[in-house]
Amino acid sequence: MQFNPDTNVSRIFSTARDNTLRIWDPDDVEANELLQITGSSKLIYATWGPKGHRILTCWKDGVVRLHETLPWEELAQVGDDFSDMTDRIRRWREKR
Repeated sequence: MQFNPDTNVSRIFSTARDNTLRIWDPDDVEANELLQITGSSKLIYATWGPKGHRILTCWKDGVVRLHETLPWEELAQVGDDFSDMTDRIRRWREKR
């Protein structure tokens, strides 16, 4: 689970064993799910962008997706066979 780094937007995301990323509004007393992101394989990594306006997801099949959070839409997708994608993402995150 990760909280959105933008303190003006009340959003969190959670990941589950079913390889689904779910976005929630923690201020909603009914805890309704706002959005669900699924991929074609196992979800191996997800993170908010530094300003909290985007979510990056990485999947075991090498696909990386960038999602805009307001409005909710997929901005870009790359890859289909990046065996070292996890290492690339870690290096990218360390540089932020």
